[in-house]
Amino acid sequence: MKRPSRQNRRLRGVDLLDSAEGAGAQQPEITDPADEELVRLLKVGLAALDKALPAQEPGLHALEAALAAYQASVRRRLRLETAGFLGAAAFIFAIFLGVIGWAPRLFLPLQAACLAIPLLLSLRLGKNGREKRVKP
Repeated sequence: MKRPSRQNRRLRGVDLLDSAEGAGAQQPEITDPADEELVRLLKVGLAALDKALPAQEPGLHALEAALAAYQASVRRRLRLETAGFLGAAAFIFAIFLGVIGWAPRLFLPLQAACLAIPLLLSLRLGKNGREKRVKP
């Protein structure tokens, strides 16, 4: 028997020199009749399973169809996300224009609140996050 190269053994994930199969050992013989019956039943069951569920590799057309369906779903999702983003931006812009046109005096406090609230939240959450850290 030709000895496989070290690289081939590493690629296969099995070192044949260390395994019993590579050292020339044979399969142990089954001496118990119950074990022989179990092995026979397993072989029959596996053969029946292979017949019932044949392994089929997908063809090129099936892979192309699956890829096209995936790309279509990604495009659809991106369109929905873009539409939602543009809708939210239009809503915010409408509020901005409404506040400026209706009550310009409210614009400066509204702008200050929009800056202060996230800043205060981040400082508060950052403080809580530091307290929860475990010191080594």
